[in-house]
Amino acid sequence: MRGQTLFIGVALLVLVLPVAAADPPEAERARAAAVQVLEQTKSVLQSALSGGQPAAALRVCASVAGDIARKHEQQGWRVRRVSDRVRNPADTPDAYEREVL
Repeated sequence: MRGQTLFIGVALLVLVLPVAAADPPEAERARAAAVQVLEQTKSVLQSALSGGQPAAALRVCASVAGDIARKHEQQGWRVRRVSDRVRNPADTPDAYEREVL
C-alpha cells in the first residue's frame, strides 16, 4: 500500500508540475485531472484491499491504473507511472521526470 501511495504521488507530481507556469485555468484543469486519477486509483485499491489479500489488490490496482491513465489521455492529459526504480522499460522517466523524481 505504501508503495502504491508513493507511486501515485510521483505520478501526480509529474502531471501537475509542468503546468505550474501555465495560465491559471490550465493549471486548475491539471490539478482537477490529478485529483481524479488519485481518487479513482485509491478507490480501486481500497475495494481490492477489502478482500483481505494485499498481493491480489496490488495486481488489480496495477491493471486498472493503466485504464484510468488511458481514459485521461483521451481527455488531453498524459498520465504516466514512473519511478527511479524502473521495472518496465516503457515506464523509464524522461529527463524532466528524472529531475522531478
